[in-house]
Amino acid sequence: MKKVTVLFLICLASVAGLVSFATAAMMPDYIYLFDKNKPDLTNWRDKFEDNASSNVKIFLEDSPEGKVAVIEGLSDKESFGCVYQDVTVDVNKYPVLEIDVNSASKMWYIIIGCENLKDKEVDFDNNKFVRLQFDTDRVGKHTYNLKALTGLSGEQTFRLKVGVATGDVYIPAVGIKMVFRSLKLVGTK
Repeated sequence: MKKVTVLFLICLASVAGLVSFATAAMMPDYIYLFDKNKPDLTNWRDKFEDNASSNVKIFLEDSPEGKVAVIEGLSDKESFGCVYQDVTVDVNKYPVLEIDVNSASKMWYIIIGCENLKDKEVDFDNNKFVRLQFDTDRVGKHTYNLKALTGLSGEQTFRLKVGVATGDVYIPAVGIKMVFRSLKLVGTK
């Protein structure tokens, strides 16, 4: 009887170990571009290479659930503006971008710019880009399949732009805000 009990316990422990291993293998893996628990804006830029303003500023603000990132419009002439971060990642391993938006006083958007994009829009400087999120005022969690929306695969370097907009080219962006809790790339182990 003791041998059967011991064998049963060994089998049970083995099954528990396999379930634990399988669960860990299916758990998502994250690369945080901003996280309320470890707030850091070091990699975010509000000026472009030519030192031209991006018409916004980004800063940290306290909230009941931790620090949040705030993008605030500064322009009294333009109806939009953005901050950006250059990101290098294997899009096959981290195919999803997720943002958790607290609030938006008007509209916000997300754009990916990359020279390897095919048949995509081109901006004023002839840079290729894809709008992951067109102007919206929706809050909460939003996910975007980078591979499907951009056609990118493998290791890529792209410019991730997150911005605010008034939704009307005749209304300046000064004072409008977008607040987010987290922004991350989601992969699987």
